[in-house]
Amino acid sequence: MVQLNQRAFNSFLQQMGQQFLWRKAYACPCLSHHSGQAKINCRQCFGRGRVWAEGEEGSAGVVTHAQTKRQAAFGIWDEGDIALSIPADSVLYNMGQYDRVLCLNRTEPFSITLTYGVNDTLRFIPTVIERVTWLDEAEHLVEGEVPFVGAQGELLWDDVTPPVKASYALTGRRSPEYFCYQDMPLDRPHHAGELLPRRVQLRRFEL
Repeated sequence: MVQLNQRAFNSFLQQMGQQFLWRKAYACPCLSHHSGQAKINCRQCFGRGRVWAEGEEGSAGVVTHAQTKRQAAFGIWDEGDIALSIPADSVLYNMGQYDRVLCLNRTEPFSITLTYGVNDTLRFIPTVIERVTWLDEAEHLVEGEVPFVGAQGELLWDDVTPPVKASYALTGRRSPEYFCYQDMPLDRPHHAGELLPRRVQLRRFEL
């Protein structure tokens, strides 16, 4: 008889895994009981329908693309999705739908445009902002000072700012963030009462 070993699974995934910041999701009270829609102007969830707890750090293994490609054949896999195999001794083991997951071991570049005085809040916290530029009245490129990023993603400027309602470009690096899209059931969720690794599918948070 084959006996799956919980300690062996946990030890392997802890050694080979990556670090993530997990934030548990809670339904916002503004959600409509009838339609399930959130209030667009809600000051708590900003129309998302979910609020999130403070983050906890934990580790999990990232499933290879060779295995995840099988899910694409069933139409439940989108470009950019990843899957995690979570050891039973990780805080991420209690992850559920809509929970947020931030990758702590890798970053990716971003370059976006915003409008000064209109939408000066980022939907993510960058690891670094490398460059800020805008055009002056003669359409000359102006390179500004890098703003400070607040806890909620708001951009805080010193004396030099873009013109009011002017479009400006922000370039830097960020840690990829996902939300828990669904459990990926295995035929071994429990074996002789042991808590074995869970597998979950993550989708990009901005989607």
